[in-house]
Amino acid sequence: VIVDYDALIMKPEETTRKLFDGLVAAGISGLRMPTPEAIGEWIEPERARRPVDAMSLTESQATLLASIHDRSILDDTHVE
Repeated sequence: VIVDYDALIMKPEETTRKLFDGLVAAGISGLRMPTPEAIGEWIEPERARRPVDAMSLTESQATLLASIHDRSILDDTHVE
């Protein structure tokens, strides 16, 4: 189960539902889907990440960041 932080900030209820469904599908029991009010209490959009300065990244870090942004990190090739 992967949490997309940007999606969580932009679509908190939808992303929380996907997270909840993913955890249940993975066999986690005893969970309850939080209410929209509860979700709103722990989402802090003002803490959005600052842009990463591409000049400060190594080549492998830049490759990893690109695969996160284009979601190719979810491909089987990245799973060991």
